[in-house]
Amino acid sequence: MEIILALGAAVVLGVMAADAFGMTFGTLLNKSFEKLGLHPKDGKSTVNTTDNLIDQFGIVTKEIASDVMGRIILNGVHWSALSDDGEITIPVGSRVIVSKVKGTTLMVTTKAHNKVLQPTAGSGG
Repeated sequence: MEIILALGAAVVLGVMAADAFGMTFGTLLNKSFEKLGLHPKDGKSTVNTTDNLIDQFGIVTKEIASDVMGRIILNGVHWSALSDDGEITIPVGSRVIVSKVKGTTLMVTTKAHNKVLQPTAGSGG
């Protein structure tokens, strides 16, 4: 909720400041996002697309069972996820890698380059 309010305030202030200082609104909005830590300083897009989700690591936040959708967090965003490992259950806290994207569901695996990923601290593994 605080982020939404901060973004709303940034938009309102951005429009007023852009008008007062003759800046483009986009430039001012980007600077506002940088100050809030929501926009990368290197100028690269943070939009999650199929291309930049494949081979990315995430953490399971809701257990992923065989054919039962779970949840992971990846780059600060929560995603629905299914196992691409077959008939295994992936517990909460496990580190996974995105192997495919099907719509808005990520297919994940615990294997990367033929090695099983080590669970993160506190995952019970």
